[in-house]
Amino acid sequence: MRSMKVVTLNFNDIEEMIKDGKRVTVKAIAEEHGVSPLIIRRTLGDHYADKISFQRGRKGGIVLD
Repeated sequence: MRSMKVVTLNFNDIEEMIKDGKRVTVKAIAEEHGVSPLIIRRTLGDHYADKISFQRGRKGGIVLD
C-alpha cells in the first residue's frame, strides 16, 4: 500500500490570486506540490464546499463564488 502524501495548501494565497484576476488552475497547483490534480481538486472541494467551481478549457480555472 502506498503511503499518503500530505498536501498543505495556502488557501489565502489562492484566494488572493483569484481576487487579483490571475488565472489559477488545479493543474498548476498540483504540479507545484508534486501531486495529482485529482488530489488538489478534492482538497479544494472539501475546503470550499459549494463556494468553488472548476471551469474547463483554455480559459478555465478555479472560480470562487
